[in-house]
Amino acid sequence: MHTLGRASVISALLALGAAWIVGNVLLSHLGHPPFDPPPFPWLQLAASLASLGATMVILAAQRRDARFNGLREQLILELSAISEAKLAKIISLLEESRRDNPLLADRPDVQAEKMAEPVDTAALSEIVRERHMNGAPPPASTLSSATF
Repeated sequence: MHTLGRASVISALLALGAAWIVGNVLLSHLGHPPFDPPPFPWLQLAASLASLGATMVILAAQRRDARFNGLREQLILELSAISEAKLAKIISLLEESRRDNPLLADRPDVQAEKMAEPVDTAALSEIVRERHMNGAPPPASTLSSATF
């Protein structure tokens, strides 16, 4: 399937078409009946069938690519959720270590506390689902309120 779009295949098809036409014209000039007289209906049929086949190959490749792109996006989303959970755990452990360390002054860190909270994946999934259904991105305030 990967060789159909190469220049050598296209050149071979053009050479075959030219040979078909030249062969028919030479046969008629030599006094023999041509196997496909002008306007070459058999050549037109072959070209139409080749075009149909090429269209089917292109559509199949696009469909396959779309399926893999969807799987890739889902994998990236799942990896991002796992990474976010790990980062939230690391931040919470660092904050706990800072609070427990007698050498450091105990002060509240609101930003670190917010970052230590894991993202509500259900809300995020709903935002992604709505975005997919509507075809438009959600407002920035909706997305930021769900993540922090």
